[in-house]
Order: sequence, then C-alpha cells, then structure tokens
Amino acid sequence: MASYKFPSSRVSNGALKETVLVGILEIFAILAVSLRLWARSMKRKQLAFNDYAILVALFFCTSLLAIAITSTVWSGKGFHMHDIDPRYRSRVFVAFTAGQPVWGAANAAVKFSILHLYLTIFQDERFRRVCFGAMAVSMGYFISVFLETFLLCKPVQFNWDKTIPGACNKYAKETYVVAGALNLIIDVFIVILPMPMLFQLRIPRAKKIGLIAMFSLGAVYVV
Repeated sequence: MASYKFPSSRVSNGALKETVLVGILEIFAILAVSLRLWARSMKRKQLAFNDYAILVALFFCTSLLAIAITSTVWSGKGFHMHDIDPRYRSRVFVAFTAGQPVWGAANAAVKFSILHLYLTIFQDERFRRVCFGAMAVSMGYFISVFLETFLLCKPVQFNWDKTIPGACNKYAKETYVVAGALNLIIDVFIVILPMPMLFQLRIPRAKKIGLIAMFSLGAVYVV
C-alpha cells in the first residue's frame, strides 16, 4: 500500500522556505508603501493615481502571500504528486489557478504605478505617449495572463480538478515560458524608459547620478 506524506503535520522544507521568503519580502513591501504614504502626508499632498495603484498592488501581493501559505500547509506544495494522497491532489491545482490571476493583477498594478509616476514627472509629449502605450501593453499582458489561466485546459474545471475528463493544450508549458519572457521584456523596458530623459537633464552631475540611481531601483523589481 502506498505511504502518502500529505496531508499531515509535515510540510515541504522547500515550500516552507519559499513561503518564509515571500513573507519577509511582504514586510519590506508594507514598509515601503507605508513610508510612501507617510511622505505624502508630511508634504500635505493628496494621493495620486500611482499611490492608489501601489496600494492595489500591495493588496494583491498580500493575497499572494496568503495563497503561498495555503499552498504550503493545505495543498502539499513541494511534494511530488505521487506523495500526496489522491483525494487531495486537486488542491495544488486549485491554489495554482487562484494564484495566477492574483499575480497578474499585482504585476499590472506595479507597472501602472511606475508608469503614472513617470507621467507626473516628465512632460515631454512623445515620452508621455510611450508611457500610455506601455500602460496599454501592460493591461493587455494582464488580460492574457487571466485568459491563459482558464483557457489552456478544457473544460475550464479541468484546470483545478484533474479527476474529471478533460485535457490541456499540449503547448501549455511553452505558453507559461513565453508569458514569463514577455513579462521580463516589459519590465526591462519600463526600467530603462526614463533613462534618456534623465541623461538630458541640465543639473549638477552628482544630482543627476543620484536621480539615475534612484530610478534604477526598478531593476530590483525586475530581479
């Protein structure tokens, strides 16, 4: 008789470490957003669209942490599928299906926040058109993530319930790889987008370097 490891009091060490890491990053995210709002309050400035967008992103990031915890203690993430009791194997697919659109929403909200911040700083008309174009691409990417979550398998329920008759597109794995690559390309584009404008600024070199370094912090997000 098969000896199943999950569900039980044990969790996967790998999944637990990943969840702890996500939790630590969540603390940094909350701290960063709190400092941002505090700075707005100190300067007596009303919240802008980019502030609301980052609050939306924080909400969905927190939701992702909840899904990560649930995946670890409830769905058996980190275990091989044959080590999970067949009665509970669908749980990991439920968590994955829930996580994809939530991740997409958080991802899009961060992009919108950054791009709108650019719009409030730079007034060059051509630059602004590029920013709006990047927003449109980001929204299109989110829609594609949402659709691929539910349309790659037929019927839709087969995405999270593998016990019913159904099948997934044979290129499903390649679809996720392409989606990840496109996301990386968009992120890199958004990070380097303001650099030409910054290089053209007629300000002291030290201040220019400081501004470039500040805007380059977006590279951390890319990583």
